[in-house]
Amino acid sequence: MTDALDRRSDYLDCLVATSSFETIWAYYWQSDGTLFDEQCRQAGQNVVLAVRRVRQHRPNGPPRSRPR
Repeated sequence: MTDALDRRSDYLDCLVATSSFETIWAYYWQSDGTLFDEQCRQAGQNVVLAVRRVRQHRPNGPPRSRPR
């Protein structure tokens, strides 16, 4: 049960990090890179870390279908 809760928490963290990056990226892009540079970089790093935590739950990726 604890593993399932950890996995769910990691998936939610990944979703939040991605959403935060998307918001900050929009402001950064609209300003032609003059605003929110450091915040954008930090948000990107947060996404990478969150994805890595999620990836730990399935180190080999999703199961692949067998060739026909």
